[in-house]
Amino acid sequence: MRAALCFIALTVSAQGQTFGRAQVEALDVQHSLLDQAMSSKPSPLRIPGFGPRWKLHISTTVFWRGEAPSAGDPGNLSSAWVKEWRSDPTLNPWYVALPYNDVQNGHTRPEAVSVIPWFKREFVRDGQTVLKGKWVAIRHGNKVCYAQWEDVGPFQVDHWQYVFGNERPRPNRNRDAGLDVSPAVQQYLGITGIDVCDWKFVDRPAPGPWTASPAYVRR
Repeated sequence: MRAALCFIALTVSAQGQTFGRAQVEALDVQHSLLDQAMSSKPSPLRIPGFGPRWKLHISTTVFWRGEAPSAGDPGNLSSAWVKEWRSDPTLNPWYVALPYNDVQNGHTRPEAVSVIPWFKREFVRDGQTVLKGKWVAIRHGNKVCYAQWEDVGPFQVDHWQYVFGNERPRPNRNRDAGLDVSPAVQQYLGITGIDVCDWKFVDRPAPGPWTASPAYVRR
């Protein structure tokens, strides 16, 4: 691991930059955590509240890729994980955003190792998300649809205690919204304005228009 860090430092230095001791040590700690996660045997998740249960009565808003910025709104020309997602042919139109990103400043967040239930199974490398594309079920009234996690929000980017735990969404101006859904989800469920939905993670979706998308076939 030290050799790998030295290689990184030399590479950056060759480009006219230098890693400070604190930065190297920080990377060392982070990579040690990731190495430990990948080498250890999977253990039961120790986060109260996670499981197949629904997260109930979550204020839900609508967003869409390519949404232009406006006053007080940065828009959605890019997603948290895809810079040009307006033209991304792999994107299923059935998508959602949840307020946690496992990547910060190009590196995997240290807590991701222990808070994301599927982290050990799907981790590839430092800085590559294991969240993008995960399926969730969304319920509104007596209708249920399925969508894939493709962006981060609303408002928050680090609220793992809600996404994977038992906290409620943090207060915000959209009635404490904790879920963003795409127009396809909105239309299917009949969501109007800032509405209320239930949601939960699922391993795979039930058959429906969300699985009929060519993007779904390619995943």
